[in-house]
Amino acid sequence: NWFQPLEAIENMMEALNDGSRLILVAGDVIYKHALLDPFFNTVKLLLSTYKSTANKSNNDSNSPILLLCHVPRAGVTHEDVINMAHSKGLSIKEVSESDWKTNINAAKSTNTVDCLSYCPMEDLNKAMLYKVMH
Repeated sequence: NWFQPLEAIENMMEALNDGSRLILVAGDVIYKHALLDPFFNTVKLLLSTYKSTANKSNNDSNSPILLLCHVPRAGVTHEDVINMAHSKGLSIKEVSESDWKTNINAAKSTNTVDCLSYCPMEDLNKAMLYKVMH
């Protein structure tokens, strides 16, 4: 619940208290402006609350991250997403399309099962993948 995330976060942190890296994945979840603030509040809370063993020793390669795929919908632009992340004190970087859209046309033409093959081409062309960190 993005509007009241504390209980869920507490439960999740108890389950993940083994020192492993936290990698959150979210796709097509910000489809109206009213969701920007509660979504990024929850992301900030999750990323700042989670403390892996490596993170305690300042190892960025093991810091918790969010991989966010955003498709602009209902006027929520990529710029809106980036601005809201920054306003919450989060680092947000676009992942190169060549790193995540590799061979999608070949996969679609051969009916190869991959996660992007379920995405309409129009959405895929508008989508951006972001790496978000605190």
